[in-house]
Amino acid sequence: EEYDEVLLGQLARRSGGNHYFIPDAAAIPKIFEAEMAKIKAVVAKNVRVRVSPADDTQVRMLNQRYRCETVDGEFVVYLDEMERGRPQATILEMEVTARPQGEYKPAFITLKYDDMLSHRRDETVTAELVLTYVGDGSMIRDGINREVLRRWEELSAMHDLRDIIEQVKDLKVDAKTAVLELDKRTQALVKKKAIDAARAFAVVSKTIMEEGGVSTNLSKRTVVACEEAEKGAVPGRTLLED
Repeated sequence: EEYDEVLLGQLARRSGGNHYFIPDAAAIPKIFEAEMAKIKAVVAKNVRVRVSPADDTQVRMLNQRYRCETVDGEFVVYLDEMERGRPQATILEMEVTARPQGEYKPAFITLKYDDMLSHRRDETVTAELVLTYVGDGSMIRDGINREVLRRWEELSAMHDLRDIIEQVKDLKVDAKTAVLELDKRTQALVKKKAIDAARAFAVVSKTIMEEGGVSTNLSKRTVVACEEAEKGAVPGRTLLED
């Protein structure tokens, strides 16, 4: 019973699967029935999203949940099988150039999939991404999608974490400097309730602190802050959802 629910949840999400706690053998058939129902609910397979950026637009994948590749200057993301009523989401970061006020189309997006209901292959849906350049800052603030912003902050933080780890490995940054930087970013993530990312920072900070012989009160506070935040998590939901 003392399993790591967060770890199993992350493994399941990143592999496109599910995880269950089974209190006794009698619960097993119901779980298999539920999984079989999901298999029958598959409406699309071989799902891929192709992003064709304009010449002055740079694209990069933030989360590693889905396989992606660059083909002839276009960005392709391969999603899981699509089940009825279960959306999938991935985050791409685009860098665009400054422009005068008005509309601009930085990328053309194509979704292709095999339709399991009509048994047609390579069904295609297309869309143009449209950005509106404005001179009024309040219009930008009002148009922010808070959920996307939160996830972007978490994923960007994880990229930064990998960079710090590599710098420590390559001896470009000493242990104490790395710990202080990690602590600062962990505190910021805790305030934003980005607990998964904060805990990852805290674990790395603690490891570097122990292996490098560094001791700071700040690092200890980050670990405590993450633990306290976890205690307030809602049972049955992932920390990321909380």
